[in-house]
Amino acid sequence: MEGASKLRVLCFHDEAQNPLVMAKHLEMTFADDAEVLSHLELSYIQAPLDMGEMETDPDELSHCKIFGGTPRRWYICTVGELGERREHLQESVDFAFDWVRQKGPWDGLCGS
Repeated sequence: MEGASKLRVLCFHDEAQNPLVMAKHLEMTFADDAEVLSHLELSYIQAPLDMGEMETDPDELSHCKIFGGTPRRWYICTVGELGERREHLQESVDFAFDWVRQKGPWDGLCGS
């Protein structure tokens, strides 16, 4: 891939994570094959909703404390008699689409 441009990949972190945690997880995942990462331009989008420490799994919270940042989420899922409800999901979808439009184009997406 000498002289070729890197593939642009937009990375979406999981609930209770943030871009710093996801970046570290990807770094550890590819630790034995760093050449893969050398061909990628990774960009991380941060979920718009903050999670409180009391709502966050202790393991995920420890990752945020070690690698930096605060736990984030894309939506709030509540379960009731009528099933699941995902609050703020549309706002997060709109947020992500705006990000893609403003900072794209992208060659691929990555989610954790």
